[in-house]
Amino acid sequence: MFQGLLIIFCFLIIGYAMKLAKKDYSEQLMHFCINIAFPALIIHKLYPLKLSVADLLIIPIAVLSIFIGFLFGFLFSSILKTKRETTAVIIMASGLGNTSFVGFPFVEALFGSNSLGYALIFDQFGSFLTLSLAGSMIAAWGAQKTSSTEKLIKSFILFPPFLAIMAAIFLKIFVLPEFFLSGVEKLSAVLLPIVTIAVGMKIDIRHIKQTMTSTSMILVSKMLVVPLFIYILLLPFGVLDKEPFRVALIESAMPPMVMVVVFASRYGLDKELAVSAVALGIFISFATMPILYFMI
Repeated sequence: MFQGLLIIFCFLIIGYAMKLAKKDYSEQLMHFCINIAFPALIIHKLYPLKLSVADLLIIPIAVLSIFIGFLFGFLFSSILKTKRETTAVIIMASGLGNTSFVGFPFVEALFGSNSLGYALIFDQFGSFLTLSLAGSMIAAWGAQKTSSTEKLIKSFILFPPFLAIMAAIFLKIFVLPEFFLSGVEKLSAVLLPIVTIAVGMKIDIRHIKQTMTSTSMILVSKMLVVPLFIYILLLPFGVLDKEPFRVALIESAMPPMVMVVVFASRYGLDKELAVSAVALGIFISFATMPILYFMI
């Protein structure tokens, strides 16, 4: 486990070092991951995956964890009496976790690659769906703009990972040739190192001091309050010894999503706060994830 975490940390440092050397290719790398490697991983993991009732229960847990974060983000921003553009960032960052770009490497390091299927369910049917719909609406509210329902639906349906989910489900009725499965597996294998390096390139610690109060509120909500609620919710059912639920709990504690920075930039929100929350959250997760793993 610790070897896996060390590898993640090294990839992040490589990415950050390249950023300092003015070699920031994060946009190109993430574009490749979202359009090629991520869909390949989805097909590779979901095509052979036999879903049980326990697996499907990951979805409501994922959605619930996000909306708990939204709620506490709103409460914290009300206490701080922040501006609307800052409030929108606090709400999004408190609920939307980095369940793919940071979550997948952690899940693989903590549980092994066979558990990535559960992480995919949490990410795609929880984080991605909520990001596409509620995230866009919150960002538009923060910018005092209106989101086109037609545009939201179109971007959601045409998003490559979603198309890959539909393809993986449809292809289950066929026996795919070995060369295709082997090619998809090789493409999916490059996702975790490339995306971790890309996240490292996104890290920017310059604004953390100026936004420390709001950043702290976000991280307490996202990485402490949310997983605590999910833990309390699952505890009476005695399912925390089952891997799907353990993965769901770990995913609920992930740091704020990198896409919050993208939304903040696109909608003219508090980008400095978004970057600070994402950057600091990633580094803190190296301490919180192993602690949470051993607690459960």
